[in-house]
Amino acid sequence: MIHVAPGLYNTTLGESFPLNMKPGISLQGAGYVTTVISGVSSSSVVNFPNTGVFSTTDVLSGFTLRGGSAGVFIEGFVGVESGVWARPTIQSNWLTGNGTGLVVNAVTAEVAAPVVHTTWSRANTTDGIFMKAGYSVWYAAVFAVVRGNQILNNGGSGFKCEGHLGL
Repeated sequence: MIHVAPGLYNTTLGESFPLNMKPGISLQGAGYVTTVISGVSSSSVVNFPNTGVFSTTDVLSGFTLRGGSAGVFIEGFVGVESGVWARPTIQSNWLTGNGTGLVVNAVTAEVAAPVVHTTWSRANTTDGIFMKAGYSVWYAAVFAVVRGNQILNNGGSGFKCEGHLGL
């Protein structure tokens, strides 16, 4: 667990985006009011890449995430046949001023199953939460647990789900 002190974290301080999470490491901010990560519009602020297996014990909590193409981007993990899924926990954050607050994207043979709770997704340009599964040969799936969130005043849908065949 990495505890992050209150403050504004941005490119001026030397941060580069996206901030790529690593399995087995959690980020705990001092609270979404006082711990702000301000990204850049060309990438997500925080990314859970498909290069490792994330579990529900990999937690992102206590931040305002703003200014990115997405506040949080979660990629599926190639685990259709193995039962290994991308399952990070996103809790007690404020996702605002991004293109989309939170994106979950699983493509061919990937599965994503994040737990998203007590998070606020407000005033994003497009959707508050966007979940997408797309495939060509092997199926992809998104199984998310989304509870106790506030999704308000986004430019598009509050909560959007899509499935696509033949990407």
